[in-house]
Amino acid sequence: MGECAALVGFAQALLLRSWRASDGWLDPRTPHCAWLGVACDARGRVTRLEQDWNVLFGTLPASTGDDLVHLQALLLRHNEMLRGPLPASLGRLRELEHLCAVPRRVAPRAEAPDRA
Repeated sequence: MGECAALVGFAQALLLRSWRASDGWLDPRTPHCAWLGVACDARGRVTRLEQDWNVLFGTLPASTGDDLVHLQALLLRHNEMLRGPLPASLGRLRELEHLCAVPRRVAPRAEAPDRA
């Protein structure tokens, strides 16, 4: 599977129709490097995938790590419906420098009891 196909799988697995913003995604007239949140190097290889605050639903597909081999940054902050474990394939991304998949809502920290 190629990078474009991996991005299509990413969009399908995370319910693209529910995203807050999806400019260019899956439009056959728009190159995948021009899709909102996708950045590529001079050779057209995907190096950054950023979908912060974009209402992603579901689990990241394994193809995210299997086929986006030049990925340097995967930023998925504040997507409360992102579920499941991160795919093990992300661990094989040799160029990955930034990975952030923090959920939108974080449980409040418990207060320490008073010591009287």
